[in-house]
This record gives sequence, C-alpha cells and structure tokens, in this order.
Amino acid sequence: MAAGFPGLFDFDERLAELSAKGDDLERLNAVVDFEMFRSALEAAVPRADRSKGGRPPFDAVLMFKVLILQTMHSLSDERTEYLIKDRLSFMRFLGLSLSHGVPDANTIWTFREALKKANVVETLFARFDEALKPHQLTFARYEVLVLLTFSRAGQLPLKVIGSRLMVHPTSVTNAIERLVRAGYVERLPNPADGRGVLAAITDPGREVVEVATEALTAQDFGLADLPDAELDTVFELLRKVRLGAGDVAGD
Repeated sequence: MAAGFPGLFDFDERLAELSAKGDDLERLNAVVDFEMFRSALEAAVPRADRSKGGRPPFDAVLMFKVLILQTMHSLSDERTEYLIKDRLSFMRFLGLSLSHGVPDANTIWTFREALKKANVVETLFARFDEALKPHQLTFARYEVLVLLTFSRAGQLPLKVIGSRLMVHPTSVTNAIERLVRAGYVERLPNPADGRGVLAAITDPGREVVEVATEALTAQDFGLADLPDAELDTVFELLRKVRLGAGDVAGD
C-alpha cells in the first residue's frame, strides 16, 4: 500500500484509540436502544414524504441520530454534514463506514422539518423525560450522569463536562446543582485547579443511572398500540439491526 494512504486496519486502530480514550458517543450507543424510536419516526415521516424520487437513501433511525448529534453540538445543517464526513466518532455513532453515503445538509433539513410538521420531535424527547422524571432526572441530567459513570475516576471538572456535552457552562452548572440536590452528584475541589470544581458521581447516582437506563430502553414509543402479529413482524425486521447496533438487551 502506498505511503500516506491509510488502510482498513489503520482506521480500526484509530477507532480503538478513540474507545480507549473514552468515546462518549460510543457509550451513548451502548446505553440507549435507538431502535425504540423507529416506530414513531417512520409513522411521522412516511417514505413517500421523505423523497419524491423513490426509495429514500437514509434510514429513519440514522437520521434521528444525526439530529441528536446536531443538537448536542449546536451545529448548522452544513456543519453537521461536514463533521459526519470528518469525524470517525460521528461515523461510528451513526453506523457508517467510509464507503457509505452521508446525509447532506438539505436531507438533514428536510427530515427535521418533516418531524417538526408531525410534532414528533417534542413527543419523542418528552417521552425520554417522562421515563426519567420518577428518578428526579431530565435527559440532560441523565447525560451528565452517564458521562461521569464512564469516566475513569467517576469525576470530571465542570469545564470538561461542558466541553464533552457541547453545552453552555450555565447549563452544566444548573444540571449539577439539581443532581447535587438529588444526592446523585457531589461537588469536590479540583486539586489540579485551585478555583475549579469537580463533579463526582455518588453511589446513589450510579444506581439511578442503571434504573433510568432500564426505563429508557423499556419505552416502546407506540409499539404497545400494535397488535401482536404486527409486533412480531416489526421485531423480526429489526432483529438484525438491533444486534448490529449493540442492543443493551443482547449484552
């Protein structure tokens, strides 16, 4: 192979390095079964509405995950398209390889607007929050706890939390305050920064992450409304996709 042109093993090695250093998107894939959204997404954005030219090129769940990336990182449609192509962590989160096509800015806009028109975006995230509400959590606070759970020491500087979740420092501070009041996180002085603060997950915090994750993956998002025969069909169609995505229930 010519020098300067990476091969398959080079990319696999780079992904392994990302995992070793802590790929938050890989962890999100591990704790959330995104297939739970498929029924609601496909009902909200029928195939005929997504493309006038025939069969749509991109899967509904993949496109929903694109919107999650966009929201987490406060990206424009054009920037989202570019970073999916540029970042291996984004590609792995979406289940894409270098040989796959990437949704362009217009496709991202069209899909998001279709969800807005169907009023399904608010519904999907409201159900996330509804599942977490009994545990004194919102999805934003759940993200913080998951991040702390997978950190090496179970604690991170608030600056790092904001950077990794790509949210404003004020949002991090508010989330930490709520988590401290709930007993899921404690504030500690940062020995590496005299004026800095560490957020450390507590034992109750670790316990609630497990319970909350079970609550999220138990959400069926409309599947309960389907008769058994249709459920069997849906589950069979999704089985290979769920296994390939590393479904938590299959671990």
